[in-house]
Amino acid sequence: MLDSQNRKHPAALLAVALFFISSPAARAGDDGYSGFYLGGGYGQSDFAIVDDACERALDKVQQELRDETGNNPAFNPVFAQFQANTNCDVDATDNAWKAYVGYQFNPYFALEAGYVDLGSVDGDFSTGYADAGSSIRVSANIHGSVTGVELVGILSAPIGDLFSLYAKAGVFVWEADLEGSARANARIGNFLANDFDSADESRNGADVTWGGGARA
Repeated sequence: MLDSQNRKHPAALLAVALFFISSPAARAGDDGYSGFYLGGGYGQSDFAIVDDACERALDKVQQELRDETGNNPAFNPVFAQFQANTNCDVDATDNAWKAYVGYQFNPYFALEAGYVDLGSVDGDFSTGYADAGSSIRVSANIHGSVTGVELVGILSAPIGDLFSLYAKAGVFVWEADLEGSARANARIGNFLANDFDSADESRNGADVTWGGGARA
């Protein structure tokens, strides 16, 4: 079964599962239609919300330095070096999977409940400045993942005995876990300074999920 799904999630770190290849199995029922069934799906997720993460990270570093220096134009060459020396790598796509159980009430309607793992996103960022008497180096990394459960209703339109089109809609209850750390090293003459910070954050919510496809 090809299950083309669209999901909208307003949270800061969520994925959109673009395509799921799903396979229902163990269908039961004396009438050939009703009964419980099990299934699973596999596809790819895209954490589209982090598309501009590198630009936002550099802007944040530069803004904090501008605040520290009173936005002095004399530091503009420093910020230009930060721009040139920035390295950023974000892996925003991952494998996604789901497992579900459903009940087919009749040829036209079913309910499904499932567990969904949308995978994870990882990112590494570094930037810096150096001259004869001073240097500043900033680096950070981030890891996030999204899992959840969904409950959907499915409307089917049988075409013959072996094929049907379907549309489904329901609710997706998700949890997003985020881990990040940042390190800064500065040298001004003989003065050295180091700073390290890390944080963990979890967010959760619920959103509408919908999709459609065909199944045999």
